[in-house]
Amino acid sequence: MITGAQLDIYERFNGDVDLWQHHRMPGSDVITFDDWGTIDVLRQELAMYKHGVISEGYAMRIRGRLAQLAADPETAKRLLELA
Repeated sequence: MITGAQLDIYERFNGDVDLWQHHRMPGSDVITFDDWGTIDVLRQELAMYKHGVISEGYAMRIRGRLAQLAADPETAKRLLELA
């Protein structure tokens, strides 16, 4: 489940996991490497969704993943905006 607190950390480092590591991973009690990777992949999928370069079936799967992975509607909205 992706939370707003995780996105706060992710955005603080502009999605750059190497920069986060360089700063000794502040907030590692909130976000893990796996969470970071999930956010990265979902952002890529959402970017394709937003640009309309995917099939309707794939778009439906992405919307389902977003609903499943986002902790709440506000987090889902933030993820879509980050894409």
